[in-house]
Amino acid sequence: MSEDSYIRYSRGRGEATSYVGRDATELFRVNMIKVSIKLYMKTGMIPTRGVTISKMLKMAEQYTGRKYKKSEAAYAVEDLHNWVTCMVSALPIEEVD
Repeated sequence: MSEDSYIRYSRGRGEATSYVGRDATELFRVNMIKVSIKLYMKTGMIPTRGVTISKMLKMAEQYTGRKYKKSEAAYAVEDLHNWVTCMVSALPIEEVD
């Protein structure tokens, strides 16, 4: 984990959040992969035409180390959620007024 990564947010200014540094950016990416898979599971929609469910599951595999079939998308979401939770607890959070 990089020493210079952190999450910055402001409660007083409309909940703006910044992901600063490499690890924080990876956290944002993984969270978006998780949300995109959930969107597909719920509605059948994909975030963009260049990204299929197979590609999203392949991206999830990069972070969890586990291969997923289309029928195992719910397991991918659960594993990514655990990864995100772990990273959020590991990164410092900076609150700004």
